Amino acid sequence: AGNIGRMAEPERFALMSKAGLPMTPCLAVASPDSAAVAAARLGYPVVMKGTAPSLLHKTEMNLIRLALADERAVRTAYGSVKAALDWHAGGDPAAAVILQPMVGPGVELILGVRNDAKFGSIIVAGLGGTLVEILREASVRIGPVDEAEARAMLAETKAGVILGGVRGRGPFDLDAAARAIAALSRFGAANRDRLASVEINPLIVLEHGKGAVGVDVLFEPLA
Repeated sequence: AGNIGRMAEPERFALMSKAGLPMTPCLAVASPDSAAVAAARLGYPVVMKGTAPSLLHKTEMNLIRLALADERAVRTAYGSVKAALDWHAGGDPAAAVILQPMVGPGVELILGVRNDAKFGSIIVAGLGGTLVEILREASVRIGPVDEAEARAMLAETKAGVILGGVRGRGPFDLDAAARAIAALSRFGAANRDRLASVEINPLIVLEHGKGAVGVDVLFEPLA
């Protein structure tokens, strides 16, 4: 797969889909015109993101536009997102402006793999949120894990309660969430010699029977 850590976003999404992770469609666009064509193909509303392998925190860098509802909004967003991307990652040949359909509503999970020389491949799952909340709230196993173990991981966290249905929302697709965790754990373990970490944040778990969808993926190559 070449240098896995340097893949552009659409390639990462394709690789994760092939590994059994349900990922949202992801189209690279190179102009306001191509953005308008891609948005019409995906169907409104859409999300636009400026991406590059080196950029981890897109929100703080003004690289994300949510819920773009029509062609005019997409064309306007392209100019500002492209300008922000050029500022933050202008020299990166894998930098790309991408479009995705809006996903949801659902429960947002964070799924991660950390590959450690001593402990092996570690799979982490919990509710999406800030890193501090995640670490306090996450469930951790040595991977790879199967779907039954993935369900047990979710049951250890608040995610399990929320996925089961609370306050008139849900239940949500716990089976799809468990399949995604198991798939990511297999992918992480298989790439122990190439990746230090993989993160899907968020995986949006839809209502029962409707699946789950990853909308963002980060790779950290081994140093």
